[in-house]
Amino acid sequence: MKRLISALILALLIATPSLGQQSLVGTYNIVSHEVRYTDGTTMQVMGKAPHGYLVLTPTRYLSFYTADNRKFGTSDADKAALLDTLSGWSGTYRIEGSKMIIAVDVSWTEVWTGKDLVRNWELSGNRFTLTSDPQPDPRNLKTHVVQTVWEKTEIAPPSLGQQSLVGTYKIVSHEAQVGDSIEQPLGKSPHGYLVITPTELIYFMTAENRKFGTSVADKAALLDTLSAFSGAYRVEGNKLFIKGDASWLENWTGKDQVRTWELLGNRLRLTVSGQHPRTSKAAIGRMVWEKIE
Repeated sequence: MKRLISALILALLIATPSLGQQSLVGTYNIVSHEVRYTDGTTMQVMGKAPHGYLVLTPTRYLSFYTADNRKFGTSDADKAALLDTLSGWSGTYRIEGSKMIIAVDVSWTEVWTGKDLVRNWELSGNRFTLTSDPQPDPRNLKTHVVQTVWEKTEIAPPSLGQQSLVGTYKIVSHEAQVGDSIEQPLGKSPHGYLVITPTELIYFMTAENRKFGTSVADKAALLDTLSAFSGAYRVEGNKLFIKGDASWLENWTGKDQVRTWELLGNRLRLTVSGQHPRTSKAAIGRMVWEKIE
């Protein structure tokens, strides 16, 4: 009996967020992203006006953002350029003083996947700053320090439809039907997460068995095996209208995306009919997500 009680207490401690985590929970819009290399070089790799969001739930970190002035393209060079101008990753996190430790389980170049990342955090008003210790750049492995500044967004009262969808979801399956053919663009076991707040939607997911690489072909392959999107949304009946703020290929950015949604227990099914985002062919896309928080 004592062992059972001890196990239950331990489980509660692990599942309960710390006071530090509770103070940070929210949705943040990116303000700036700066990289400083050890040779003194400073770069704004996402330009002066990046787009995207960070969502902190009581236990999970999920961010996706892109540079300004990106362009859709289908050549390997186009894809490499698109990969070089986005960042996306997710993992569970904990707070230890001024340190945020994130156990990364999905990332855009795979360099961080399966590793613990440490960020120094500071909250000043509605501005949230994350600064890394010196670490390898996930694009080129050069040692650098990254500082990203986020601004907490105002949360409007959600509608009844929005309230029913709010939560954190893990991807179960992702398929695209083109004519009579059904594809699994990210393989049989994709990795990734969807977070729906009262006003914003953000997801980031990748295929299984991806590999880091720095050549144009490597980067094109990495872009071909990820999918990410974010934006403000509204619910009208069984329709989800999302105003695209950032998208991995850019062809959804600034446009309204419509999804038909269905809740089946703890599973959320999203269906879309339109052009395939990679090939522009007529397609039906289906995603199934399982609620985890």
